[in-house]
Amino acid sequence: MMARYLHFNHLPDSILLHILNFLPRWELAIAAQVSKRWQRVSYDRALWRTLELEGKNEDNIKEIISKRSCSLLTQLNLIKCSLTPEFMVTLTGICKQMKELTLQKCFFTRQKRRFRLHILRKLKTLDARLLRGNVSFVLRLLRCTPNLEILAVDETIGYNWNGRILQKMSQIRLLDLCRCVEVTDEDVEIIAHSCPRLESLLLTKCFKIRGYSLPDLICNCKMLKTLSLANTRVTDDCLRECSWKSSSLTEIDFSSCYFISSRGLDNLFSNQTDLKYVNLSNCSEHSAVTPRILSNMVRFKSLEVLNLDDGFVTSAENEELICKIAQNCPNISCLVVGVTLKTASCLERCLRCLTELRRFGISYYPGHDDLPIIHSYRGDVPPNGFGLDAILNNLATYCHKLEALQLSGYQDRECETITNAFVHLLRNCEDLSRICSFGGNTDILVMAADAEMQTSRQDVRLIKPTMLFPTPRSVTPPPSLCFDRVVYNMESSTIDDPWRGPFVYEVQRNRRFSLDDTYG
Repeated sequence: MMARYLHFNHLPDSILLHILNFLPRWELAIAAQVSKRWQRVSYDRALWRTLELEGKNEDNIKEIISKRSCSLLTQLNLIKCSLTPEFMVTLTGICKQMKELTLQKCFFTRQKRRFRLHILRKLKTLDARLLRGNVSFVLRLLRCTPNLEILAVDETIGYNWNGRILQKMSQIRLLDLCRCVEVTDEDVEIIAHSCPRLESLLLTKCFKIRGYSLPDLICNCKMLKTLSLANTRVTDDCLRECSWKSSSLTEIDFSSCYFISSRGLDNLFSNQTDLKYVNLSNCSEHSAVTPRILSNMVRFKSLEVLNLDDGFVTSAENEELICKIAQNCPNISCLVVGVTLKTASCLERCLRCLTELRRFGISYYPGHDDLPIIHSYRGDVPPNGFGLDAILNNLATYCHKLEALQLSGYQDRECETITNAFVHLLRNCEDLSRICSFGGNTDILVMAADAEMQTSRQDVRLIKPTMLFPTPRSVTPPPSLCFDRVVYNMESSTIDDPWRGPFVYEVQRNRRFSLDDTYG
């Protein structure tokens, strides 16, 4: 009987405060109109410590911060805002307790007079990517954050970049400089001597890096766990000079590093006891995945992500070693084998062991040894001993947790056998949400669309990128200690996501018979 007369007015302020904490901040203003009590609780400063002010103008931001959050603000998101240096002076003066600041896609106007920012001693996380306008202002902001621990900067900072600002960042733990093209080996040397607590360093597409300072980095940064040198000019000599045995690395990304070979990689993997993330996609101009490297990977019990898609055919010995890796590393959630699997028996043995597999990528083998897969056209009999239907059926049988599938170079035409295999896959893998086909063949996506309609699935994205080969991020996720996964708990918060970026097209179910026009 008492439950009939319960009302919000009977709840104490502490309980009501906890309930309102789950509302977006713009809905708190609506809740404040219910009554005077709700207005008092809704405008409690404890609810305004975290603010999402995407696209707001300066006047609105100033009003909200000064009246609601004031000195209690700890997290502030200013994505796509137009900001002036004068406003940033006010912000740094009021929000001295701020710990996380997001300036992604912000536009900074030119300064009209000299100004001085306040020191943000509590700031731990700063996202300064995709900036526009007076981006040199960010460097002045970095000089006022002596205790920064997590930082992301990209190519939009341009020629304003100065690696000497890292000399005073001794507390930095995660440094994301992906696509910051002005970063050099001298900057890496500064990092090696100034950031002893560094745990993650991401230098993807920093084209000026040749690896000369890499030995100092490995020697001085004993806590370094994640290292991404994708698309850099690191050489074998630099890798061989590093004391890998004393490092704490668990995640490495050497994708598209064309100046290294199996000589440098062998020195790395032979001195590692365990790794959980290995990306060698398109690594080296020749086949870099040798039996010795694979035999070292067999002992990596914690391996979760493995990308061996270097575009070159390997030996039968390598094929057997990949099966051993699958048997000894049951926690693999992402596997991209490229053309390293050539027989149906090894494919089945490999997938049978990977019950936790969520992402899988495989490339069509044209039957030409030691040649990169540039043009591949399937004949009546698959040279690699199994067709697309065998791949789909094996995945449907053993990998029920599959979420993403990447098929490269397959030229199969529309047929009932493969369509039925897609139906089998979609019925058994309920989490499958992305199927990507590289190589210019739209028939594969047509068959997948038919299977999608037969199984009444509405949640599968059928994707055909415009580029011939996949980028390292198509199926392979970024390292667990990358900026976006640590701060935003997502793989990418920028356009650097091939599944969602401008280089992808999706097959629409209602345009099944106009695919050729869609992709032109």
